[in-house]
Amino acid sequence: YRDVRKVTIFGSARTAPSEPEAQLAQEFGRQMVANKFMVITGGGDGIMGAAQRGAGRENSFGLNIRLPFEQRANEIIHGDPKLINFNYFFTRKLNFVKETHAYALFPGGFGTMDEGFEALTLMQTGKALIIPIVLLDRPDGSYWENWMRFRPANRHGKWINPRPWRLKEVYFDGRDPVADGSSTVTSLGEWPNCSMSWLGSNSNFFGAWKPS
Repeated sequence: YRDVRKVTIFGSARTAPSEPEAQLAQEFGRQMVANKFMVITGGGDGIMGAAQRGAGRENSFGLNIRLPFEQRANEIIHGDPKLINFNYFFTRKLNFVKETHAYALFPGGFGTMDEGFEALTLMQTGKALIIPIVLLDRPDGSYWENWMRFRPANRHGKWINPRPWRLKEVYFDGRDPVADGSSTVTSLGEWPNCSMSWLGSNSNFFGAWKPS
């Protein structure tokens, strides 16, 4: 599978299949496969299971973590040879970073935020390639909008370098998060020095960051 592009999808393991975020993840997984990507998730339920339901078993990898609670392989990837079980978070995260060509983040808890900030830290410090990061939410959601309020407050302060990359910010209509997100992962993945992209649909905006 080394010649196949892959997108890593992070998000809550607790999201019910009926919730809009899960339906969004399922459609996103389907569209990523249509754009010739495979999907990598943590192998659990919720957003992860929804994304793999959309992508299908044959187009999915699961990087599961052994925990005393909550985390078990979803029914799509369970028993598949592309399901890998890890004892430690650090080895699991290493494989997320090593094998992916883009990240897609959905609303989630501490784990989702940890994985997102880990990806940003590795890119900022030159320990990982700069690749697209797309943030997706339900059409009326405010998860990433709240996160964006946090980010600029620190980005322009003394704690985070305000412009570690030469970036140009481009905005699109975000009323269709799946279409915007999937097409942007695909198009940004073609750039030789691609950068980060951001999606927030609460205010009907889509922001793509690319090299200036």
